[in-house]
Amino acid sequence: MRAIELVSPLSPGECAARLLAAIDPEGLHPVPGSQPVIGRLAGLRMRLRKRLPGENSFQAVLLGTLEPRGEGTAVRCRVGMHPGVAGCMIVWVAAAGLGSAAMAVNLARGGAGGGPLWAVVVPVLVAMFGVIMVAFGGGVVWLGRQSAHGEDVFLVAFVADVIAARRGPEAEPHSWTPDIRK
Repeated sequence: MRAIELVSPLSPGECAARLLAAIDPEGLHPVPGSQPVIGRLAGLRMRLRKRLPGENSFQAVLLGTLEPRGEGTAVRCRVGMHPGVAGCMIVWVAAAGLGSAAMAVNLARGGAGGGPLWAVVVPVLVAMFGVIMVAFGGGVVWLGRQSAHGEDVFLVAFVADVIAARRGPEAEPHSWTPDIRK
């Protein structure tokens, strides 16, 4: 996830109120409403995502906090794939990869040592299945992230526009436009 900081001249309470008014609350799918962003604010923490016509578990999610800074607010956020989805995919790919490796090691240690044919065929098939599952998992993540292209920029620009923020000095550099009405 990419770290970004925005600075708003508004108080944290005013930023939260503006964001709440500009988003539809998360709920069961499909989320009713017409706002371009769906999310939730719990205290000074937020989780936002772009409204989509369908589902994409790999879409960009903005996780952030509103922190008082002088007369205004610093918004520290991270934008990227939801950590839970990333964790599931890591477990999936790791399990498939380790299973394939274990079967390959078993085969190399003696599965082909003159025993029955199934002692060779089964480990080879399981190892091939594992390789296919790793490739499939990687492909699913790649396709999901491709369909989420530009959502990170959209979410940052949305928050900046709603709370009249500018880019903070500690933010990671990348190009974005604060005007989402284009």
